Amino acid sequence: MDIFKKFTARAVKLVSGRASAALFCDYAYANEMKTPVHPGYGRGSRNRGALEMEYAADGPEKVEEKIFKTGNTDPKGVQNIHVWYPASMEEGKKYPLLIISNGMEFSCTSFIAILQHLASWGFIAAGNDALNSGSGETAAKTLEKMLSENEKQGSLFHDRIDLDHIGGIGYFQGGAGAIRQATISKNKDHYSALYLASPMTLSFIEKAKAAAWSYDPSQITVPVFIASGGDGIENGILAPKEDMEGIYQAVKGPAVIGRMKGEDHLRVMTRADAYMTAWFRMILSGDEKAASIFGKDGEFMKNAGWTDKSIKGIPLEGNE
Repeated sequence: MDIFKKFTARAVKLVSGRASAALFCDYAYANEMKTPVHPGYGRGSRNRGALEMEYAADGPEKVEEKIFKTGNTDPKGVQNIHVWYPASMEEGKKYPLLIISNGMEFSCTSFIAILQHLASWGFIAAGNDALNSGSGETAAKTLEKMLSENEKQGSLFHDRIDLDHIGGIGYFQGGAGAIRQATISKNKDHYSALYLASPMTLSFIEKAKAAAWSYDPSQITVPVFIASGGDGIENGILAPKEDMEGIYQAVKGPAVIGRMKGEDHLRVMTRADAYMTAWFRMILSGDEKAASIFGKDGEFMKNAGWTDKSIKGIPLEGNE
């Protein structure tokens, strides 16, 4: 049994008696956790609103990829940093940057289609191939590399990054890492938005004895969107409703929360991708159409495919 199976076996036994460790391990591996998300992944999702469909489609930009090798030979560390970006970056224009903190046992290359999608909407999206991200240290290496490239004469990204508009994405274990990046890291002030997909809960972290991934949600001051699924192990063990709401309530700044009906843990990143894209377009790009989704009477709150929804502090008309 490898390290991931040992961890999840121990964690599930500790967290809940409602599902066996064996069930979780079989579930995770049967769904091929390391298989990349395929192009067109979110186009057939249920209960999509009109604007959700619009942001599920690719944006207007063609996308290219740049890979930076770190020279690290430790398979557990960051060996490569992958960056997806608009192929025709305009001279003199700065682009919002998104840093992804991978899920447990995921490389960012598992999310190529999602990161390409974000880049098609005008973002520079960067990640790495490390398989553990809960401490936030691997995401820190990605951000530091991109900040360095922004300063480097002759770099493809020289003076192309909008340093006032940087967002963090975190999936499960990476959710903890993203929070830590935006709250306690030396570069925390660079972040201006977060998106957390089924972030690893504090109760999970405590019972799994993973103190290096612990975080304080009350320290989150940037706008944050917390998305999770409402089915199976996702609801019962990995992202229980009460834990997700606990994070939301603790956040002092603007926040959005919602659960997707009938979706399990492994589909959270793909099925919620349209609203993630709109979220970052609203916060980082000033997209008014995207902003309308998250108004008090906007599409998100009316979308029948989502439940347990709430919005607070978003400085938009009709939502204060």
